[in-house]
Amino acid sequence: MRRAVADSVLLIDHDADELRAVGDYFDGIGYAVERAGAAEAGLEAFDRVRPDVVILDRQLPDLDGLDVLERLRSREGAVILLTDQGDIATGARAMQLGAEHVVAKPVDLNHLAAVTARVCDKVRLMRQNALLREALEQLLSTPRGGGGGGGGGGGGGGGGGGGGGGGGGDGATSPRRSPRWSGCTSRRRFGSTAATARGRPRSSAFRARR
Repeated sequence: MRRAVADSVLLIDHDADELRAVGDYFDGIGYAVERAGAAEAGLEAFDRVRPDVVILDRQLPDLDGLDVLERLRSREGAVILLTDQGDIATGARAMQLGAEHVVAKPVDLNHLAAVTARVCDKVRLMRQNALLREALEQLLSTPRGGGGGGGGGGGGGGGGGGGGGGGGGDGATSPRRSPRWSGCTSRRRFGSTAATARGRPRSSAFRARR
């Protein structure tokens, strides 16, 4: 079954036949496949293409697979390690070093594809979360209402002058003290205060005439 999303996979394996077979299989189910037959070539390919997942054989001609795993993890690569059946010590060590999964050889391609799909989904989710966190941090670090605050200050000064001449200064200065995000609440309170303030003089005058 082909992948709905074109994920990329890097295969690092010294066995040319296995490299070809696994690569052709993953290519056939919709992955973008990069191949390398040795550790150094694999590390160069990783830096060049930045694949979603690396499928790494433990046995390599130039470096031990666990050493390559460490170097890939330092580059934040997601790694699936292939190791011999029953090599529990290597599997445990690989997980300690940060491997996403350990798959025993000889490889069952359907099983390897299922494991790879899960790792790709995890990598994609982690990247999306990182982007969301970055966007949120930028939003929170942006000063809110910097320009509007200056304009509001100027308007407030005018309101203060009007208050000195007319007696409505209390209500006019209220919104200036309220936070920007609670503006609706401030307007409701301001309207209520102004109505009360307007009502009191009429009430007093009425009592005086009586």
